[in-house]
Amino acid sequence: MRWLCIPNESSAKRRIIETAIDLISKKGYHNVSTREIARKADVSDGTLYYHFPKGKISVLISLWDELSKDLDYYEIIEDGIITEDEIHQFFIKDLDLARKMREFIIAMEIELLEKPDFYINYSQKFTTIDKLEPFKKIVEAIVEKEISNHTLFRIISIWKALIRRHVIFRNLYGSDEEFIKMMKNIFRALAKEED
Repeated sequence: MRWLCIPNESSAKRRIIETAIDLISKKGYHNVSTREIARKADVSDGTLYYHFPKGKISVLISLWDELSKDLDYYEIIEDGIITEDEIHQFFIKDLDLARKMREFIIAMEIELLEKPDFYINYSQKFTTIDKLEPFKKIVEAIVEKEISNHTLFRIISIWKALIRRHVIFRNLYGSDEEFIKMMKNIFRALAKEED
C-alpha cells in the first residue's frame, strides 16, 4: 500500500501499518494475527507492540489518526469561514480516500457485518468528540445551524455507511456530484429533525 504516507514515523511503524492494511484487505480483520503482521512487516513482535500496545486495534486507531490528518478538516475550518468550495473539497477528499482504501473497506465491512459487536467497539474508539469537532463544524456549515452531538453521530454513521456503499459498488448513487447533493440533503433532513 504505497498510497499511505506517514511522515516522521519510523520505517518499522510505517511497514506495520501498510502490512496490516494489506493483510486485512486480503484476509479480513479476524483472520490476521499480530504475529503474522509482524512477520510480514519484517519486525519482531516486540517492535509491533512497542508501536501498537494493543495490537491490531492500535494499528487501526493509528491508521485512522493518519487518515484524519490526510483529510485535514482543520484546514477547512481554520479561518472560521467555510465556503461552498471547501464543503465540496471535504466530500471529494473523503471520496478519494475511500476509493484508495476500497479493498480494505470491503474487508472491514465483511468483518463488521459478521461481528456487529466488533463494529460497536471499533466505532467507539474512533468517535470521540475532540476528533469530530472539525467534521461537526463542516456539517453545521452545510445545514446552516448548530447541531447536537447526537445528531452529529447519526450524520456520521449515515455518511460513512453510504460512502462505503458508493465506493464499494462503484458509484452506486450516481456521479460523485449526485452523491454529494444527496448527502447534503440527508444532512439537512437529519438536522431539521432536531427542531
